[in-house]
Amino acid sequence: MHRLLLSLFSLTILFFPTGWLYAQSDSYLPSFEIPNARAAAMGGFHAALPDDFSASFFNPAGFAAVRTTAAVSEITLEINSIETLYNMFFGEASGLELIKLITERIDANAVFLGPFSFGKVHEGWGWRFFNATRFNVFWSRDDIFVFSPKFSEEFVYNIGYGYRLMESGDETLDIGITGKLFYRLTYDPHEIFIQEAKHTLAEMDEKPYTATLGGGFDAGLRWTRNNTFSVGLNFKDFFTRGYVTEYRNIYKYFEREIYDSTVMMIKPHISLGFALRLKSPIMHRWNTDLILTTDYHGLLELMMRDYTKSPLLFFTAGFELRFLEVISLRAGWAEWHPAGGLGINFTAFQLDLSVFGKTQGNTIDARKTIVINLGFLFHYY
Repeated sequence: MHRLLLSLFSLTILFFPTGWLYAQSDSYLPSFEIPNARAAAMGGFHAALPDDFSASFFNPAGFAAVRTTAAVSEITLEINSIETLYNMFFGEASGLELIKLITERIDANAVFLGPFSFGKVHEGWGWRFFNATRFNVFWSRDDIFVFSPKFSEEFVYNIGYGYRLMESGDETLDIGITGKLFYRLTYDPHEIFIQEAKHTLAEMDEKPYTATLGGGFDAGLRWTRNNTFSVGLNFKDFFTRGYVTEYRNIYKYFEREIYDSTVMMIKPHISLGFALRLKSPIMHRWNTDLILTTDYHGLLELMMRDYTKSPLLFFTAGFELRFLEVISLRAGWAEWHPAGGLGINFTAFQLDLSVFGKTQGNTIDARKTIVINLGFLFHYY
């Protein structure tokens, strides 16, 4: 245990400059996150549970323990900001109030991961390449004849290594680091008159574009005892920068005629997590696995005394009950909302579904939405 505490302290000191950089920034780039239905159903990625292909890239210390896995293809669809559905299932709004809500504002988001999504974890090394297409549209009755669409396409390449620092008896201690390169092209015409909507695609070549090119690092630590109890520490996006360039239209983009440029950072995070894998003779007989997890993702905010976001929104928890290594039932809690889902593993093919609540703001009582995530993963061991 003393080695675990020493390693936690060393990593905190090593990456503490992240906090200084964090305090000096007024605005941040949107993060380059990969949607994942399994993690979403359990309240998000957990620092102590890098036990599959995708989770290992959240805490690269998992590269040292995950068996060889190759993801041939992964396709995930995530639909966000369905505010009306949230009020229908969890709110107390009447039918007339729901109709009023629909006619007052539309704010919808969608993320499509793939079809370029593949990678491999083998003997401590892990790499992954993927693309993600994001779309957002906003409309308000306050400006009834105008809507605001936004479209972006991004490509990300990650490569990392996990090393086993210690293996003594029933204890293991792993450390890992991941480097990342990313590129994002964003089309944001800001406002379009509804009567001109049919011409939007035809006029895309005349609207402004923004390109973001950059890279950074993640690092992690994971201590496990008896393959039952785990503690994980993850440093996310420390020293991650993006060079942002603006172009007046797509022709200027290909001609490399820059309108404006700046360097921005992605907001770093430090997560501390715990995972407990329950075992019993009955569970072993039925080949059943039960995992309980809990995390806090706002350690850096606490260190820097940044309370712009409610500290309660950084708390997550979840569990997964896996039966016969085929069917998985999942539930969780994140951003002060419930989450749930299921998964079916056909060895070479995996299907995951999750539904969870999300807070669109920095306080618990901020506007709430429902997110639906459906994922297909083809892999082999």
